[in-house]
Amino acid sequence: SLPARVRDWAARYPDHPALVTGAGTVGYAALEARALHLADALRRHGARRGRPVGVLTHRSARLPEIVLAIWNAGAVYLPLSADLPPERLAFIAQDAGLGLIVALDGLVPPAGLDNLPLLRPENLPKIAPVARRAAAGPDGDDPAYIIYTSGSTGQPKGVVLTHHGLNNLGEALAAALEITAEDRVLQMASPAFDAWISDLAMAWAAGAALVPVRRDEIDDIAGMAATMTRLGLSVATMPPSYLRLFGQADFPGLRVLMTVGEPPIPADARHYAARLRYINGYGPTETTAAAAIGRVSPEARRLTAGVPLANTSIHLLDPDGRPVPPGAIGEVWLGGAGLAAGYLNRPDLTEAAFVTRPEGRFYRSGDLGQWSGEGELVILGRADSQVKLRGQRVELGEIERRLDAHPLVRHSVVLVETTEPGGQSLWAFVRLEDGAAPPAAADWQDHLSAVLPSYMVPSAVFVVPDIPLTVSGKIDRAALLAQVTDAGGADKDSPLQDEMERRIAAVWAEHLGRASIGRDDDFFELGGDSLRAIAVVNQLRRSVQCAINDLYEHPRLADFAKRCRPRPEHLRSLLRDAAADWRAYQRNLDAYDAERDAILAEAERAYAARTQACLSGEAGVRGSYGEVLLTGATGYLGIYLLRALLAEPERRVTVLVRGADDNAARTRLGGLLRHYFGAKTGAALEADPRLTILAGDLRQGDLGLSPEERDRLTKRLGAIFHCAANVKHFGPYSAFAADNVAATAKMIALAEAASADFHFVSTLSVCGKAPDHGFRLFTEDDPVPETLDENYYTRSKQEAERLVVAARERLANAAIHRVGNVVFAADGGPLQANIGENAFFRQVSAFLRLGAVPAESHVWLCHVDCVARAIVLLAERSGRPHLTHHIENSERLTLADLMPELHACDFGGFLERLDRAIDAPALAAVLAETMETFGLFRGLSPQSRARRLEIVSSRTQTRLSQLGFAWPAVPPEGWADVLRRAADAFK
Repeated sequence: SLPARVRDWAARYPDHPALVTGAGTVGYAALEARALHLADALRRHGARRGRPVGVLTHRSARLPEIVLAIWNAGAVYLPLSADLPPERLAFIAQDAGLGLIVALDGLVPPAGLDNLPLLRPENLPKIAPVARRAAAGPDGDDPAYIIYTSGSTGQPKGVVLTHHGLNNLGEALAAALEITAEDRVLQMASPAFDAWISDLAMAWAAGAALVPVRRDEIDDIAGMAATMTRLGLSVATMPPSYLRLFGQADFPGLRVLMTVGEPPIPADARHYAARLRYINGYGPTETTAAAAIGRVSPEARRLTAGVPLANTSIHLLDPDGRPVPPGAIGEVWLGGAGLAAGYLNRPDLTEAAFVTRPEGRFYRSGDLGQWSGEGELVILGRADSQVKLRGQRVELGEIERRLDAHPLVRHSVVLVETTEPGGQSLWAFVRLEDGAAPPAAADWQDHLSAVLPSYMVPSAVFVVPDIPLTVSGKIDRAALLAQVTDAGGADKDSPLQDEMERRIAAVWAEHLGRASIGRDDDFFELGGDSLRAIAVVNQLRRSVQCAINDLYEHPRLADFAKRCRPRPEHLRSLLRDAAADWRAYQRNLDAYDAERDAILAEAERAYAARTQACLSGEAGVRGSYGEVLLTGATGYLGIYLLRALLAEPERRVTVLVRGADDNAARTRLGGLLRHYFGAKTGAALEADPRLTILAGDLRQGDLGLSPEERDRLTKRLGAIFHCAANVKHFGPYSAFAADNVAATAKMIALAEAASADFHFVSTLSVCGKAPDHGFRLFTEDDPVPETLDENYYTRSKQEAERLVVAARERLANAAIHRVGNVVFAADGGPLQANIGENAFFRQVSAFLRLGAVPAESHVWLCHVDCVARAIVLLAERSGRPHLTHHIENSERLTLADLMPELHACDFGGFLERLDRAIDAPALAAVLAETMETFGLFRGLSPQSRARRLEIVSSRTQTRLSQLGFAWPAVPPEGWADVLRRAADAFK
């Protein structure tokens, strides 16, 4: 078996690399020891021989050792991609009978999985000096892994693959590709697809090093090419559509390049075949990922799938199961060592697809093929509605059944359109019920994405009066696809107006396969998707300043063009300007500080006087709220605020949580409570009789509540704590306005109806940008600036604060709690579940990748549990109403002290490091993140501007101190967790 092969390599070559990542190298002996250590833990948590263990993950450098541990425990690996909709994940878990989930990288199991036993490898004790040997390795017929594929019945089906097939896959591919122990093998496929398994199998079968890469590295095409070179990759497998994004690049050091999942793009195949060993691979999941491979010649006129892998047989049969004559077309039947055991819990499908004949057992692939004159297999398409879409298997019938489930749809058809070179688009066509009004595009998106993975959601849904048929009664595919063409190509009605629009239109046309593009055309309505968006922006960035967020926010060509600027030497010019500004600031620092102190002195004296008057009048307690309503309880701060509110034994708390119903809302919140506070405490909090969990939706006019629920709240509430917010980095402003502004207005209205106090959780970033000239003090008394921020999140919180201030005329108490940089809990516990979206964490990650940090970079770490406790204290024990509080840690730290392993330099030296990063494509995302954080896209240094704005919190700090509150020292364990995650998780 493959686990036994790894064990053998560990004994013979203990220090030889088995895993290589950006964080370092793991030898075979270390890999084996770690996997056996984890296998022990898996067995203690209930893993059993032949039983599946689900792994909730994105692409993760830890996943290979987790899978090896599952096999060493005798269990079966079942990937649970965190990108899949919760409903689909719940179906898979139930269908597979999961009894244990391993969650990586802080991921939180969604509803439907959160009631299962959970193991987090990072919470295990450190590895013992000598790891125990696995109790018993798997037998060849034991199941090794289960892959769920799209199903024509409308539900995915689980394919059960054995260790015998897995071992044969690794040995056959390693032999055919001549992989040796000196090779380094790329692993870039999603864990939910069998290409991930084949990369691992052929690497470890040969004693080579496996090199998994992250999603952000895959999306950065220019950086990915550099990463492959930097990591010394010699063997790589990828879909042809992804390879196309490189534009026929050179890959120094790469000797074998295999494409799988879809037909090769002829021009690319011949280009690479002339430079290295280019392989076209073919094989359904049911044959353990591979059945045939063929080496492509630069002169080849026809690209074939080659010949069968070792221990594999291929037969072309007619509908009656008889061999077809040479050169004729037949269905591909596959046999041999790689055949799956069958479909999990589906004996009917297994019997239909896996056929036993006197010659042996075979899988009917549904693919059509013929033998070339040279005896090589040529794949010609499908005999059914199954397709391969960018390397992933899709049953069009599954999508059609989801569309047909829409109450307004009478009939639907889904088609794949193939364009050159190598482009594919998924389109849906629906006939509505008589008199039905066409749903909006967003409604189709919501309906489909609720159960289908993103790659199975069509680019657009076209409403047609009827589904056209040919004279033979079949669906007229050409007539339907003509409607797609008619929907685009609007150049005759909206001609391009300048050179920038023409440049963008040419790139769009190339990647979307359109003959003409108009300035009013929408990128995504023309078939654009995330893969094409990445390709377009990467190509444009060679000569244009733009960002992928610009394309998502402004998909109409004319709007997108307005946000694009020519950029020859653009970044270096900005850094040179910032360096000059920083030097000027340093030269005039003494005069600058003197001017600053003089101007702010009067503002500080006035603030001190107001603070003294306010604190002297705050004696007493406003009152302990008997019943409160909390929003945002599933967020990081919100869930700690819930715990802090429940700490008062006489208090009742109602929370609004998005969910289909109250049970779904409870399940969602309960899973998060157990994640953050542990199984025992989390379960106790969820079961607390003082906690009421209601399904709610702040976007709805009635908040998603029944009239009875709303009436009950208005009669009993003493206070509302509004903590819910959209905190994403990008998206249309309409989404931020709905979630952060309109929702606040609705909660204020509820507080007014209930005569309840209103506590709004805001952010210190509402202070806005520092002035270009002069100096400004931003105190608890100051409203948000007149000029709203460019950042959508900040702008929406500024607008919401204005609503709260206006409501002070109508409410008994409308308080604002502006919080600072919220980080890990001081009392321990997991990091923020979606920490990759945290701006501070992303910048820490960037510093680690750069290896440098500005010596004068200061930071205030506000521990999430302390922030929550401070909000409750200030809400209940501030004697005066309508106060605004600044909740931030009173101790200022420097990142240089927190990250001593990095080179600490003055800001001029840091700008030089950024300048060098321009020539390192692998650091492109790091560079963009850092320039955005420090505001360098304006060509100015941050020091002179940042110090023109002073945020003060003395009043809040003093009041908290009077109430017995103190900020703790930074827990070293918590900060170490941040650095560990940041080192391997720059997203």
